[in-house]
Amino acid sequence: MKHTKGKWYASDNGHYIEVKLKGTGHILASTQVNKFIGIDYEVMKANAKLIAAAPDLLRALIMCVNGMQMADEVEFLDKIMKATKAINKATK
Repeated sequence: MKHTKGKWYASDNGHYIEVKLKGTGHILASTQVNKFIGIDYEVMKANAKLIAAAPDLLRALIMCVNGMQMADEVEFLDKIMKATKAINKATK
């Protein structure tokens, strides 16, 4: 996977929220309020948390897909396809 390795966290400076790399503080992304498109402070905060969680969410999703692929249950097929699509969106 090609993304910045390490733990990501959200840092609120009072005007916008930056997603940074733990240990270095390097900025990976930032979010800000934009009332024209409905992004208030709470939405901005939620966006930053989601971005910061992205590597952990992707890793967990990959583990789930790998586990589901080992099961022979037909009912998992749709879930595997949806999860695989999400993984591909994040990694391709």
